[in-house]
Amino acid sequence: MATGFFGKIVPAGFLPDEDQGYVFAGIQLPDASSLQRTAEIARQAEDLIIKVPGVKYTTTVIGYSMLSQVSNTYSAFFFITLEDWAERKKPEEQYAAIKAELTKQLGGISGAIGFSFPPPAIPGVGVSGGATFILQDRAGKDLAFLAENTNKFIEAAKKRPELASVSTTFRPTVPQLFLEVDQDKVLKQGVALSDVYKTLQSFLGSGFINYFNRFGRQWQVYVQAEGDYRTNIENVGQFYVRNNKGEPVPLSALTSVRNVSGPEFTMRYNLYRSAQINASAAPGFSSAQVMRALEGL
Repeated sequence: MATGFFGKIVPAGFLPDEDQGYVFAGIQLPDASSLQRTAEIARQAEDLIIKVPGVKYTTTVIGYSMLSQVSNTYSAFFFITLEDWAERKKPEEQYAAIKAELTKQLGGISGAIGFSFPPPAIPGVGVSGGATFILQDRAGKDLAFLAENTNKFIEAAKKRPELASVSTTFRPTVPQLFLEVDQDKVLKQGVALSDVYKTLQSFLGSGFINYFNRFGRQWQVYVQAEGDYRTNIENVGQFYVRNNKGEPVPLSALTSVRNVSGPEFTMRYNLYRSAQINASAAPGFSSAQVMRALEGL
């Protein structure tokens, strides 16, 4: 392990898995995949899930990762309700067998990584069963340093016999567009820098205008670009700001766009930049052995 790293087990979900009548599953497409493509893969996953013996029905949330609790366009989450305990008498309808079959079926989906995972043993404590491990960068270096050592840690963890599966929610190389405002051009054009950022905010997200009263209630007014106009970054040129002479200046003349890669989100634990790692115990091993294996790495 590189100097400056510290691992910590988060106090969530150390107890053995129990059949609570439901189980979770998720799919993850390649970074920056569209929401439409994710929805197509999710429908394929639903067809596979509902055919697994012991499954009653499933609820799908597209564009959300349960493990990282982050909204993105390339993840989907499934809440799978099982048949009543009294109706699941066959061996293939037992909890462990259902989880194994779900992982097998979802793992065969083309174009995505599919997996199932148990709910926390104590509802409300953590988001899944197994162990959650936090790898902290206490050296305060960059994201590339954390990504490199997270990969090293996971490769070493996969060799441990105590661990059945090891994964991370840390995604350091998601394709992104970086829009940069050229402040020199803004000043030369006589445009207020605040107007540029407010207009960009309205284009990329939304901007607050004011309040008004009606029906005995207070309402908020926001302005934002229609979704069709935000699908292409080049449409930023259709938005204008006025300079000190009252003349309209297109935003495309004041900004530049380039392709970059970076994390979808960053996590901090006790102020340190961190990576979350999820692990489950191999058959025959206890949660205490899983914890010792992770901490020993």
